Amino acid sequence: MYNNNNNNRQFLVSVTLLLVVSMTMLSWSTASAEAPSRFTPKYRELKQLALDNGGYLELDGTQTKKLISTGNRQFNMIMFLTASDPQYGCSICSLIKQEITTFSTLSYLEYLKSDKFDDNPLFIVVFEFEKSQELFKKLAIQTIPHLVFVPQGNSELTLKNTFGRMDTFSKKNLALWIERETQVKIDIVLPFFEKYGSYFGFIAIFLFALRILIAIYQNRANPMMWMFMSFMVVGAVLSGVFYVFIHHPPLVDVRRDGSVSIFSSQTRGQTVAEGAMMGGLSLIISFMFVFLADILPKKRDWSKSQWNAFFMVGFIGFVTALMVLSKCYQMKYYRPMWNIPDEFRTLLGGR
Repeated sequence: MYNNNNNNRQFLVSVTLLLVVSMTMLSWSTASAEAPSRFTPKYRELKQLALDNGGYLELDGTQTKKLISTGNRQFNMIMFLTASDPQYGCSICSLIKQEITTFSTLSYLEYLKSDKFDDNPLFIVVFEFEKSQELFKKLAIQTIPHLVFVPQGNSELTLKNTFGRMDTFSKKNLALWIERETQVKIDIVLPFFEKYGSYFGFIAIFLFALRILIAIYQNRANPMMWMFMSFMVVGAVLSGVFYVFIHHPPLVDVRRDGSVSIFSSQTRGQTVAEGAMMGGLSLIISFMFVFLADILPKKRDWSKSQWNAFFMVGFIGFVTALMVLSKCYQMKYYRPMWNIPDEFRTLLGGR
Protein backbone atom coordinates (compact mmCIF):
# COMPACT_ATOMS: atom_id res chain seq x y z
CA MET A 1 0.00 0.00 0.00
CA TYR A 2 2.82 2.37 0.88
CA ASN A 3 4.62 1.64 -2.38
CA ASN A 4 1.50 2.37 -4.40
CA ASN A 5 0.99 5.76 -2.71
CA ASN A 6 4.63 6.63 -3.25
CA ASN A 7 4.41 5.76 -6.92
CA ASN A 8 1.26 7.83 -7.30
CA ARG A 9 2.94 10.85 -5.75
CA GLN A 10 5.94 10.55 -8.07
CA PHE A 11 3.62 10.26 -11.05
CA LEU A 12 1.68 13.37 -10.01
CA VAL A 13 4.86 15.35 -9.43
CA SER A 14 6.19 14.33 -12.84
CA VAL A 15 2.97 15.24 -14.59
CA THR A 16 2.84 18.57 -12.75
CA LEU A 17 6.41 19.45 -13.72
CA LEU A 18 5.73 18.48 -17.32
CA LEU A 19 2.66 20.70 -17.41
CA VAL A 20 4.54 23.65 -15.88
CA VAL A 21 7.40 23.35 -18.40
CA SER A 22 4.96 23.00 -21.30
CA MET A 23 2.93 26.03 -20.24
CA THR A 24 6.10 28.10 -19.76
CA MET A 25 7.44 27.24 -23.19
CA LEU A 26 4.05 27.93 -24.75
CA SER A 27 3.84 31.34 -23.08
CA TRP A 28 7.36 32.22 -24.24
CA SER A 29 6.63 31.22 -27.83
CA THR A 30 3.33 33.13 -27.78
CA ALA A 31 4.99 36.20 -26.32
CA SER A 32 7.78 36.14 -28.88
CA ALA A 33 5.29 35.66 -31.70
CA GLU A 34 3.19 38.60 -30.54
CA ALA A 35 6.16 40.92 -29.87
CA PRO A 36 6.36 43.64 -32.58
CA SER A 37 9.42 43.54 -34.88
CA ARG A 38 11.74 46.55 -34.64
CA PHE A 39 12.00 46.89 -38.43
CA THR A 40 9.37 46.45 -41.10
CA PRO A 41 9.68 43.82 -43.84
CA LYS A 42 10.29 46.67 -46.33
CA TYR A 43 13.34 47.79 -44.37
CA ARG A 44 14.73 44.27 -44.12
CA GLU A 45 14.16 43.62 -47.84
CA LEU A 46 15.84 46.91 -48.80
CA LYS A 47 18.83 46.12 -46.61
CA GLN A 48 19.14 42.62 -48.05
CA LEU A 49 19.02 44.04 -51.58
CA ALA A 50 21.84 46.45 -50.68
CA LEU A 51 23.91 43.64 -49.18
CA ASP A 52 23.34 41.37 -52.18
CA ASN A 53 24.44 44.15 -54.57
CA GLY A 54 27.59 45.11 -52.66
CA GLY A 55 26.02 48.25 -51.20
CA TYR A 56 24.87 49.62 -54.58
CA LEU A 57 21.12 50.07 -55.01
CA GLU A 58 19.34 50.96 -58.25
CA LEU A 59 15.55 50.60 -58.02
CA ASP A 60 12.93 50.50 -60.73
CA GLY A 61 9.39 51.84 -60.52
CA THR A 62 7.87 48.70 -58.99
CA GLN A 63 10.54 48.43 -56.30
CA THR A 64 10.20 52.14 -55.55
CA LYS A 65 6.47 51.82 -54.93
CA LYS A 66 6.99 48.79 -52.74
CA LEU A 67 10.03 49.83 -50.69
CA ILE A 68 10.35 53.62 -50.78
CA SER A 69 6.96 54.48 -49.33
CA THR A 70 5.94 57.69 -47.57
CA GLY A 71 4.64 55.86 -44.53
CA ASN A 72 6.88 54.54 -41.76
CA ARG A 73 10.18 55.04 -43.56
CA GLN A 74 12.65 53.66 -41.01
CA PHE A 75 15.78 54.89 -42.73
CA ASN A 76 17.54 57.93 -44.08
CA MET A 77 18.11 57.90 -47.80
CA ILE A 78 20.39 59.54 -50.36
CA MET A 79 18.59 59.65 -53.73
CA PHE A 80 20.57 60.13 -56.92
CA LEU A 81 18.20 61.08 -59.73
CA THR A 82 19.91 60.73 -63.07
CA ALA A 83 19.60 59.86 -66.75
CA SER A 84 22.75 58.10 -67.88
CA ASP A 85 21.44 57.11 -71.32
CA PRO A 86 23.51 59.01 -73.96
CA GLN A 87 20.33 60.14 -75.73
CA TYR A 88 19.75 62.67 -72.93
CA GLY A 89 23.15 64.29 -73.42
CA CYS A 90 24.08 64.37 -69.73
CA SER A 91 27.76 63.48 -69.59
CA ILE A 92 28.08 64.44 -65.92
CA CYS A 93 25.30 61.96 -65.06
CA SER A 94 27.39 58.96 -66.07
CA LEU A 95 30.50 60.31 -64.36
CA ILE A 96 28.75 60.94 -61.03
CA LYS A 97 26.93 57.61 -61.22
CA GLN A 98 30.28 55.84 -61.61
CA GLU A 99 31.63 57.78 -58.62
CA ILE A 100 28.59 56.81 -56.51
CA THR A 101 28.92 53.18 -57.60
CA THR A 102 32.55 53.09 -56.48
CA PHE A 103 31.71 54.94 -53.27
CA SER A 104 28.92 52.46 -52.48
CA THR A 105 30.88 49.28 -53.13
CA LEU A 106 34.18 50.31 -51.54
CA SER A 107 33.33 52.81 -48.79
CA TYR A 108 29.63 52.67 -47.88
CA LEU A 109 29.48 48.86 -47.86
CA GLU A 110 31.62 48.70 -44.73
CA TYR A 111 29.08 50.85 -42.86
CA LEU A 112 26.18 48.78 -44.25
CA LYS A 113 27.75 45.63 -42.81
CA SER A 114 28.61 47.18 -39.44
CA ASP A 115 26.66 46.87 -36.20
CA LYS A 116 26.07 50.64 -36.24
CA PHE A 117 23.89 50.51 -39.32
CA ASP A 118 20.62 49.52 -37.64
CA ASP A 119 21.08 52.30 -35.06
CA ASN A 120 21.31 54.93 -37.81
CA PRO A 121 20.27 53.33 -41.11
CA LEU A 122 21.15 55.02 -44.37
CA PHE A 123 20.58 53.82 -47.93
CA ILE A 124 22.12 55.25 -51.10
CA VAL A 125 19.70 54.68 -53.98
CA VAL A 126 20.10 55.48 -57.69
CA PHE A 127 17.01 56.24 -59.77
CA GLU A 128 17.39 56.21 -63.55
CA PHE A 129 14.83 58.18 -65.54
CA GLU A 130 14.09 55.24 -67.84
CA LYS A 131 13.15 53.02 -64.89
CA SER A 132 11.57 55.61 -62.55
CA GLN A 133 9.64 58.02 -64.77
CA GLU A 134 6.70 58.12 -62.35
CA LEU A 135 8.99 59.24 -59.50
CA PHE A 136 10.58 61.91 -61.72
CA LYS A 137 7.11 63.17 -62.64
CA LYS A 138 6.01 63.21 -59.02
CA LEU A 139 9.07 65.25 -58.01
CA ALA A 140 8.62 67.57 -61.02
CA ILE A 141 12.22 67.04 -62.16
CA GLN A 142 13.16 69.64 -64.78
CA THR A 143 16.95 69.24 -64.83
CA ILE A 144 19.35 66.41 -64.08
CA PRO A 145 21.18 65.19 -62.14
CA HIS A 146 19.97 65.68 -58.55
CA LEU A 147 21.42 64.33 -55.31
CA VAL A 148 18.85 64.57 -52.52
CA PHE A 149 18.82 63.71 -48.82
CA VAL A 150 15.53 62.25 -47.54
CA PRO A 151 15.19 61.88 -43.73
CA GLN A 152 13.41 58.97 -42.12
CA GLY A 153 9.79 59.42 -41.14
CA ASN A 154 6.49 59.93 -42.88
CA SER A 155 7.34 62.98 -44.98
CA GLU A 156 6.75 63.05 -48.72
CA LEU A 157 9.66 62.61 -51.10
CA THR A 158 10.79 66.10 -52.12
CA LEU A 159 13.82 67.96 -53.52
CA LYS A 160 14.03 70.10 -50.41
CA ASN A 161 17.51 69.08 -49.27
CA THR A 162 19.83 68.77 -52.28
CA PHE A 163 23.59 68.35 -52.47
CA GLY A 164 24.09 71.69 -54.17
CA ARG A 165 26.25 72.33 -57.21
CA MET A 166 26.89 69.01 -58.91
CA ASP A 167 30.09 70.31 -60.51
CA THR A 168 31.63 70.23 -57.02
CA PHE A 169 30.73 66.56 -56.52
CA SER A 170 33.43 64.20 -55.28
CA LYS A 171 33.55 61.17 -53.02
CA LYS A 172 35.04 63.32 -50.26
CA ASN A 173 32.34 65.99 -50.55
CA LEU A 174 29.66 63.29 -50.63
CA ALA A 175 31.00 61.75 -47.41
CA LEU A 176 31.13 65.19 -45.73
CA TRP A 177 27.56 65.95 -46.81
CA ILE A 178 26.32 62.60 -45.48
CA GLU A 179 28.09 63.20 -42.16
CA ARG A 180 26.57 66.67 -41.88
CA GLU A 181 23.03 65.43 -42.56
CA THR A 182 23.05 62.11 -40.70
CA GLN A 183 26.13 62.11 -38.41
CA VAL A 184 27.20 58.94 -40.24
CA LYS A 185 30.96 59.00 -40.87
CA ILE A 186 32.07 56.99 -43.89
CA ASP A 187 35.77 56.55 -44.51
CA ILE A 188 36.74 56.95 -48.16
CA VAL A 189 38.32 53.89 -49.78
CA LEU A 190 39.77 54.60 -53.24
CA PRO A 191 40.68 52.17 -56.03
CA PHE A 192 44.40 51.60 -56.46
CA PHE A 193 44.89 53.72 -59.59
CA GLU A 194 42.65 56.49 -58.32
CA LYS A 195 44.59 56.56 -55.05
CA TYR A 196 48.07 56.44 -56.54
CA GLY A 197 47.40 57.59 -60.11
CA SER A 198 48.35 61.19 -59.36
CA TYR A 199 51.80 60.05 -58.22
CA PHE A 200 52.33 58.08 -61.43
CA GLY A 201 51.12 61.07 -63.42
CA PHE A 202 53.49 63.40 -61.60
CA ILE A 203 56.43 61.08 -62.22
CA ALA A 204 55.52 60.75 -65.91
CA ILE A 205 55.20 64.52 -66.34
CA PHE A 206 58.47 65.09 -64.49
CA LEU A 207 60.32 62.58 -66.68
CA PHE A 208 58.77 64.05 -69.84
CA ALA A 209 59.71 67.60 -68.81
CA LEU A 210 63.23 66.44 -67.92
CA ARG A 211 63.57 64.77 -71.32
CA ILE A 212 62.43 67.98 -73.04
CA LEU A 213 64.98 70.03 -71.10
CA ILE A 214 67.75 67.59 -72.01
CA ALA A 215 66.72 67.74 -75.68
CA ILE A 216 66.73 71.54 -75.59
CA TYR A 217 70.14 71.57 -73.95
CA GLN A 218 71.61 69.10 -76.43
CA ASN A 219 70.26 71.09 -79.39
CA ARG A 220 70.84 74.57 -78.02
CA ALA A 221 72.99 75.52 -81.02
CA ASN A 222 70.37 74.40 -83.55
CA PRO A 223 68.37 77.37 -84.90
CA MET A 224 65.47 75.13 -85.99
CA MET A 225 64.92 74.05 -82.41
CA TRP A 226 64.52 77.67 -81.30
CA MET A 227 62.19 78.39 -84.18
CA PHE A 228 60.10 75.35 -83.29
CA MET A 229 59.86 76.49 -79.66
CA SER A 230 58.86 79.94 -80.87
CA PHE A 231 56.01 78.48 -82.92
CA MET A 232 54.83 76.40 -79.96
CA VAL A 233 54.76 79.35 -77.57
CA VAL A 234 53.10 81.67 -80.09
CA GLY A 235 50.45 79.03 -80.85
CA ALA A 236 49.65 78.52 -77.16
CA VAL A 237 49.53 82.25 -76.50
CA LEU A 238 47.37 83.10 -79.51
CA SER A 239 44.81 80.50 -78.44
CA GLY A 240 44.21 82.58 -75.31
CA VAL A 241 44.17 85.85 -77.26
CA PHE A 242 41.63 84.52 -79.76
CA TYR A 243 39.49 83.25 -76.86
CA VAL A 244 39.28 86.84 -75.65
CA PHE A 245 38.29 88.12 -79.10
CA ILE A 246 35.62 85.46 -79.48
CA HIS A 247 33.96 85.99 -76.08
CA HIS A 248 34.33 89.81 -75.94
CA PRO A 249 34.65 90.34 -72.17
CA PRO A 250 33.84 93.95 -71.20
CA LEU A 251 36.71 96.35 -70.62
CA VAL A 252 34.86 98.13 -67.79
CA ASP A 253 32.46 96.48 -65.38
CA VAL A 254 30.13 98.13 -62.83
CA ARG A 255 29.31 96.09 -59.73
CA ARG A 256 26.01 96.05 -57.86
CA ASP A 257 27.38 98.35 -55.16
CA GLY A 258 28.26 100.95 -57.80
CA SER A 259 32.03 100.45 -57.75
CA VAL A 260 33.80 100.36 -61.11
CA SER A 261 36.17 97.57 -62.12
CA ILE A 262 38.72 98.32 -64.83
CA PHE A 263 38.43 94.82 -66.28
CA SER A 264 35.62 92.30 -66.37
CA SER A 265 34.74 90.86 -62.94
CA GLN A 266 33.81 87.53 -64.48
CA THR A 267 36.38 84.88 -63.54
CA ARG A 268 35.11 81.93 -65.59
CA GLY A 269 37.05 82.86 -68.72
CA GLN A 270 40.05 84.90 -69.75
CA THR A 271 39.63 88.67 -69.74
CA VAL A 272 40.97 91.59 -71.74
CA ALA A 273 43.85 91.89 -69.27
CA GLU A 274 44.87 88.29 -69.93
CA GLY A 275 44.79 88.89 -73.66
CA ALA A 276 46.99 91.98 -73.32
CA MET A 277 49.47 90.22 -71.06
CA MET A 278 49.71 87.08 -73.17
CA GLY A 279 49.90 89.05 -76.40
CA GLY A 280 52.77 91.13 -75.05
CA LEU A 281 54.55 88.04 -73.76
CA SER A 282 54.14 86.30 -77.11
CA LEU A 283 55.83 89.21 -78.91
CA ILE A 284 58.71 89.32 -76.43
CA ILE A 285 59.35 85.58 -76.55
CA SER A 286 58.97 85.43 -80.32
CA PHE A 287 61.51 88.20 -80.86
CA MET A 288 63.78 86.56 -78.30
CA PHE A 289 63.71 83.21 -80.07
CA VAL A 290 64.17 84.75 -83.50
CA PHE A 291 67.10 86.75 -82.12
CA LEU A 292 68.64 83.60 -80.65
CA ALA A 293 68.11 81.71 -83.89
CA ASP A 294 70.01 84.46 -85.68
CA ILE A 295 72.98 84.91 -83.35
CA LEU A 296 73.62 81.42 -82.06
CA PRO A 297 74.87 79.93 -85.36
CA LYS A 298 77.45 82.77 -85.47
CA LYS A 299 78.83 81.83 -82.06
CA ARG A 300 80.22 78.43 -82.90
CA ASP A 301 83.63 79.48 -81.58
CA TRP A 302 82.24 79.75 -78.05
CA SER A 303 83.71 77.40 -75.49
CA LYS A 304 81.60 74.82 -73.69
CA SER A 305 81.55 76.90 -70.52
CA GLN A 306 80.31 79.94 -72.49
CA TRP A 307 77.51 77.90 -74.05
CA ASN A 308 76.49 76.51 -70.65
CA ALA A 309 76.50 79.95 -69.06
CA PHE A 310 74.47 81.42 -71.91
CA PHE A 311 71.93 78.61 -71.71
CA MET A 312 71.52 78.84 -67.92
CA VAL A 313 71.14 82.65 -67.97
CA GLY A 314 68.51 82.41 -70.69
CA PHE A 315 66.64 79.60 -68.97
CA ILE A 316 66.62 81.37 -65.59
CA GLY A 317 65.48 84.58 -67.27
CA PHE A 318 62.63 82.75 -69.00
CA VAL A 319 61.42 81.14 -65.76
CA THR A 320 61.67 84.51 -63.97
CA ALA A 321 59.54 86.12 -66.67
CA LEU A 322 56.87 83.45 -66.20
CA MET A 323 56.85 83.99 -62.41
CA VAL A 324 56.44 87.75 -62.87
CA LEU A 325 53.61 87.10 -65.32
CA SER A 326 51.95 84.84 -62.75
CA LYS A 327 52.09 87.68 -60.20
CA CYS A 328 50.52 89.98 -62.78
CA TYR A 329 47.66 87.52 -63.25
CA GLN A 330 47.07 87.44 -59.50
CA MET A 331 47.07 91.23 -59.30
CA LYS A 332 44.53 91.39 -62.11
CA TYR A 333 41.89 89.69 -59.98
CA TYR A 334 42.04 92.43 -57.31
CA ARG A 335 39.65 95.06 -58.59
CA PRO A 336 39.58 98.01 -58.84
CA MET A 337 43.20 98.06 -60.00
CA TRP A 338 44.27 100.80 -57.60
CA ASN A 339 43.27 98.64 -54.62
CA ILE A 340 46.44 96.54 -54.59
CA PRO A 341 47.12 94.31 -51.51
CA ASP A 342 50.19 94.98 -49.41
CA GLU A 343 51.93 91.80 -50.61
CA PHE A 344 51.92 93.15 -54.17
CA ARG A 345 52.82 96.68 -53.09
CA THR A 346 56.00 95.18 -51.65
CA LEU A 347 56.63 93.42 -54.94
CA LEU A 348 56.23 96.73 -56.79
CA GLY A 349 58.76 98.51 -54.58
CA GLY A 350 56.64 99.55 -51.60
CA ARG A 351 54.40 102.00 -53.48
